[in-house]
Amino acid sequence: MEPALHRRPGPSVLRREGDAVLRAELSVNWAYRVRSGPSTEARGSGRSPLDDREVALASAAPDRAAERWSGAAEGETLTWRW
Repeated sequence: MEPALHRRPGPSVLRREGDAVLRAELSVNWAYRVRSGPSTEARGSGRSPLDDREVALASAAPDRAAERWSGAAEGETLTWRW
């Protein structure tokens, strides 16, 4: 299988999907802060872009990934479908 070519679609994607991209970036950052400990109450941190259910799912995801990875035998592959 040949690697996919990267065509640098960033600017055109941002023009079309800028709001969704920004929401995704803010959501990932918020989930990271909740899980890793930086304050989500700090001045300038704003409101959470995630509801309580989304925070719980995002916080549990790294643990589920580590569990799957530790269960893989040497030489085995691990595939996620998004």
